[in-house]
This record gives sequence, C-alpha cells and structure tokens, in this order.
Amino acid sequence: MIPELTQAACTVLGAWGPSTADGGLYHLRALDWASDAPISEYPAVVIYESTEEGSNTFANIGYLGLIGVLTAMSKKGISAGEKVYYDISNAGAKKTYKGEPWMWVLRDTV
Repeated sequence: MIPELTQAACTVLGAWGPSTADGGLYHLRALDWASDAPISEYPAVVIYESTEEGSNTFANIGYLGLIGVLTAMSKKGISAGEKVYYDISNAGAKKTYKGEPWMWVLRDTV
C-alpha cells in the first residue's frame, strides 16, 4: 500500500520505431521516490517461477517484503510498471480500498 497511500509519482517511458536506434520497443520505469527513504535500503530482484497453470516466470524488481509488483518483466518479454495517476478534477470523488490491490493485479498480468 506504500505507493497507493503516498500517491508516489514515478516516471514511465515507452519508445519504439524511429524513436530508438534499432527500432525495438523499450520500456523504462523509474521510481521517483526519495533516495533517503528507509525502504531504499532493501532493494530486491525476485524471480518467481510459479507452477500454477497459465502463469509465467517473471522478475519482480522492488523491495524486500513487497509482495506485489511495482516493476516486472516476464520470461516472455512482457514488462509492466505501475504509474500512479492523480486526476485533480476528481479530487472530491469517493474512494474505496475494496477490490483487488492493483499491485497484485499487475503481478498477475506479467
């Protein structure tokens, strides 16, 4: 819940075709969190090799103790990175924490 509660702001970039030297597709994800934040002391790359049918092996780039996905890449080359989007026009909208946490949805996507 750390990114959700803090409304963290992160940088995400996708580039392909004439925007890249080889025409390939590239995905950049930067956590724009304070470098002196306590969580920064516990970075981790965890490889998940699930035996569940239909799941993919993927690398989860995040922090120790974080069970969801901030950034990941599957063995099949699918990458994912969350981006918090705060719409100020909906600032007064009712919010709820019911449902599947988005970091778990992202984990199940790659």
